[in-house]
Formats: sequence, structure tokens, C-alpha cells
Amino acid sequence: MGINLEEGLQFDHVKKTYRNGVQAVNGITLNIPKGCVHAFLGPNGAGKTTSLKAALGFISYEGTVRWDGKPIEENRKQVVFVPEEKRFYEHWTLSETLKICTKMDTRLNSEKMQAYFHFFELPTKKKIHSFSLGMKTALYLSLAFSTEAEYIVLDEPTSGLDPIKRDDVLEIIRQRVIEGKTVLYTSHIIPEVEKIADTFSILRHGLVVYNGNLDGLKEKFRVFTFSKEAWQKQKAPKDVIVTVNQNQVSVLTDSDDAISLWNKEKDCFCEVPTLESFFQLTIRGERHV
Repeated sequence: MGINLEEGLQFDHVKKTYRNGVQAVNGITLNIPKGCVHAFLGPNGAGKTTSLKAALGFISYEGTVRWDGKPIEENRKQVVFVPEEKRFYEHWTLSETLKICTKMDTRLNSEKMQAYFHFFELPTKKKIHSFSLGMKTALYLSLAFSTEAEYIVLDEPTSGLDPIKRDDVLEIIRQRVIEGKTVLYTSHIIPEVEKIADTFSILRHGLVVYNGNLDGLKEKFRVFTFSKEAWQKQKAPKDVIVTVNQNQVSVLTDSDDAISLWNKEKDCFCEVPTLESFFQLTIRGERHV
């Protein structure tokens, strides 16, 4: 079945170069299906947040982005966004936030918002400037989850939350997807991504170096570990990712030739990658071509 370009989020050769010459995004082409949780992974500076800001129309860029076949300007009411930097109107209390925000944004459901304030145990009479980072994160999530927007875009959505509330947020996200919503988010917490994401993209230097799901990753890729001495005797096949760590060498590959060759070797250890090991090798390793 082909991809329906009228549904989901599509990046088509998206580039962003800032005035200082830094190329934050370098030609991303990506199709994210509707009705899933899609995570953006990568080290700081990989282009995750810039990609989201381009998609949301917050910055200028080259290329095109479409939400259900439309530019963001024609579909903005169907998108809500929680930024990484939680800078709200800090002189307001939650009671004032409830009254003012429901007037400013008709998408917000005041009863749902109150319920989320209670769920996250947020003090209604304290001013927001006294909130911890986790409390500010909970406030932003309360606003986002109080709408019926089709797309929920979350940049580091569990920042500052304790482990119990973090799991609660992941469960809310999963419930939204069951209801037919689409969630896009960035995270540095790999176990979180493994638990919740249907699909994910790994970005490095403004490029997507992997896009898919965990099952596909485990089916295609293998990690082979050699001693340095054993590795020096190998004639490495092309298109493998090599990481040298102290006295051993780890090699990530989806090459059928390499997997067939090294599965017969006695001087190496083969394993199926976890998302954590795959991420680390992809980001830290050097590709042999």
C-alpha cells in the first residue's frame, strides 16, 4: 500500500541555514503517518527542534512541509505545541491561566484543563514563577491535552517530571493515539522512546540517518564485537558503522554479506541491537564506505 500524501506529516527536502552559517537541517525528506507516536532522536544540535519549528512555521526554511496535504497556515487549529523552554505568563496563577487561556483559545476545554491541573497536583493559587520545571512542564501538557487537536507536538515533554508522572504522561500520549491523534515528540530518554514510540527518526548533523520502527531495526541490523587485534585482520565490507572503544571494536551493519561472513567467525560476538546501542553506535560511529 502506498503512502497517502493527503494524510500525516510530510517533510520534503527541508533545509535550514542560520545567518551565522550553521546548517541546522540539511535536506530532510520524511513521511510520518497519521495516528502514531513518532519520536525524533539525536544529540544536541542534530536538528530535532529546528525541524519541528520549521514544520510549525516558526522559522523560514527551504523545501516544503505539509500537514494532511496542507501548509501549517491552513491547518494550524489542528496542531498544538509544547516547547522545550517552558516560559509561560509567570505572573499568572493557575486560576487566572484557566480563565484567560480559554478566552484566548477556543480549542481549550476548561473542564479538562481543571482535571489535568488536579491530576498533576498543581497549586491553583500560586503564581507560575514559583513553579518547578516539572510543574511548568505539567502546566504546558495540561493545556495541550485539553484540546482536541489532531496533532500534538511535544519538545522534551517529560522534562523535570518524576518517574511516576513521566509514566502517566506516556500513558496519556498512548491514549491520545488510540483516539486517533498523532503525537510527535523529541526526547533524550531512550527507554521512554522504546516504551511509547511507534516509529522514530534519528538525526545527526541535520540529516535523518535512520527512520523506521524498533521491530524493523532488530530484524535488519546486527552488532558484531571484535577485539582490536581480530578486527585488524578483517577486510571490512562497505557501508558499516564502526566504533572503537578501548580494546574492542563494535560494528553495526545491515549488510547481508557482512552478517553472513561474520556469523561464521569465531573471533567476534554477534547480538541484536537495542535502541540504546543502535543510537549510540549510529551517533558515535564512523561509516565505512
